[in-house]
Amino acid sequence: KQRELAELTSEVVLSFMNGQFETCLAALGKLQAAFGPGKLGSLYRKLCEQYLQEGAPAGFDGQIVLSEK
Repeated sequence: KQRELAELTSEVVLSFMNGQFETCLAALGKLQAAFGPGKLGSLYRKLCEQYLQEGAPAGFDGQIVLSEK
């Protein structure tokens, strides 16, 4: 189970970093189906949906900059 969690998490993170937001959302779906929702998944989902709608910000390098605590 831990290995599956690690593999799915890696798929989410790597696809996001590469700007593959639809792939990231699909991986998130698999991750959340297997392990339930979580804060990190919610953050990635929000950003992917935003970037698919509005386009990624200029100079997107795959990093997530948190602006709230």
